[in-house]
Amino acid sequence: MSADRPRFEATHYPGEWLRRELAALATDPTSARSNRLSLLLANADLPASRTVTHTLWAMYGLVPAGAVQPPHRHQSVAWIW
Repeated sequence: MSADRPRFEATHYPGEWLRRELAALATDPTSARSNRLSLLLANADLPASRTVTHTLWAMYGLVPAGAVQPPHRHQSVAWIW
């Protein structure tokens, strides 16, 4: 595989918008059941995967003071070309 063509346009996530959206999530009563609060940063060019690039997931999140983030891991996904 070679990088012979662009796959996506970069997406800008303004800091003010990120902070506002995360604050809204934090004040949502249903968020009390979550062990972490985060926004999945997706790229409009990649609607099927909802990822920030064709190979990268990105989240902007908050672990509130006093909260515990239990250990966890992220599984890799295999792509067959």
